[in-house]
Amino acid sequence: MQKRIAQEDVIGRTLKFIPEDSKDADTTENLYIEGDNLEVLKLLRQNYYGAIKMIYIDPPYNTGNDFVYNDSFEMSESESNIVEGTISVVGEKYVINSASTNKYHAKWLSMLYSRLKIAKDLLSDDGIISISIDEHEFENLIKLCKEVFGEQNYIGSIVVKSNPRGSMSTAELASLHEYLVLFAKSRNDVNIIGHALSENMLSEYKYEDAGGKYRLLGLRMRGGFWRRSERPNLYFPIYVNPNTGGVSLKKNYEFPEEALPIQPSTMEDGTWRWSKDKILLNSDQIIGRQVSRQGELEWDIFQKDYLSRGETRRTKAKSIWDESEINYQNGTEEVKRLLGKAGVFDYSKPVFLIKQIMNMLDLNNGDIVLDFFSGAATTAQAVFEYNIENNAQLFFGLVQLPELCDEKTEAYKSGYTNICEIGKERIRRAGDKIKSEHPDADIDIGFKVFRTADTNIKWN
Repeated sequence: MQKRIAQEDVIGRTLKFIPEDSKDADTTENLYIEGDNLEVLKLLRQNYYGAIKMIYIDPPYNTGNDFVYNDSFEMSESESNIVEGTISVVGEKYVINSASTNKYHAKWLSMLYSRLKIAKDLLSDDGIISISIDEHEFENLIKLCKEVFGEQNYIGSIVVKSNPRGSMSTAELASLHEYLVLFAKSRNDVNIIGHALSENMLSEYKYEDAGGKYRLLGLRMRGGFWRRSERPNLYFPIYVNPNTGGVSLKKNYEFPEEALPIQPSTMEDGTWRWSKDKILLNSDQIIGRQVSRQGELEWDIFQKDYLSRGETRRTKAKSIWDESEINYQNGTEEVKRLLGKAGVFDYSKPVFLIKQIMNMLDLNNGDIVLDFFSGAATTAQAVFEYNIENNAQLFFGLVQLPELCDEKTEAYKSGYTNICEIGKERIRRAGDKIKSEHPDADIDIGFKVFRTADTNIKWN
């Protein structure tokens, strides 16, 4: 039944333009949509099928106190293979999903399942979806996404060090991390380019010659088939010019010093990473250096690993993100600084997290980033900053249910009646901040606001 729900179009509903809440509406390509994201996703599918390059969502974590969208439908028998149980019909738009209720996991998974089905339709063939989650539903989320996107399109999960001091949510362990789950629409088409080198990585490239800056990588094989008995053809002497460090496969008066691939700790015969043929073709890329081993100087061979060979050097995205900027407390502080008051929106993800995802993807001008659990609109600010930092022109689409702010909250006391009002104001201020810091930049800091509403079209 959930598949049918996801596939059904929305009849009698539309997206109504709200000009008074919009900014630079005549020129902007950015969207902010207020409404139930299941309904909005179906409406977006009509015009954005296969058009979204990146989706990031931070759904409710199902901790036992979260508000969870409730769509008044049950899972079919086949869909229950994902998780046992069904959902009873509830008339409210969202309800507390108490950990003490029956079918606790099923409610949360059912809510997310239909939205992910439509999200897959919206993704381009080279698109990717990334989902923030904690340990409560981490394993179930991966199972669910494999059902929706296909097991072959699972890119992996990233451990995000979100709270260096440790969360006290459990009595046994102080949790320091959450997860980021990544799936592709088609793994064969997606291009993950990794991240730019950090300052520490760049500091390794401390040598320089006519080819540019480089670092030294040992030519001796480390790990794998490193023993001479396993690869005898890769065991041979390399001769070094002691004055220049140049190398040769032939010993003569110019290259008198011998280097062999000896494993230092055991003194066993090892192997080189390069064959004789490769050394002959690339002799300008290797160099001999003296190293101290067991109190004696010996000659060893190194590869010159250049920082740039006509393109910007990058490194593979890591499975653990522990940069100080990733601390989720930064997200709360970012909202506080922009809105000028603490407590308006707690637990917002840091802008750095979203940019870290964007930076590892092959994004191009005109690409769209979608967030359909947008909360405090962190993704919009991340797109603004990414565009400035990369001279890019990406656009965002944000969707948020206008959940009411409790009258006792700081948000309500500050004049925000619902979460959407917080998100829109955050986007306005983030855009103004970017523009004030980069007055000459050609950047789209506007957004059109739409709201779900009944259509005037009469349906038979």
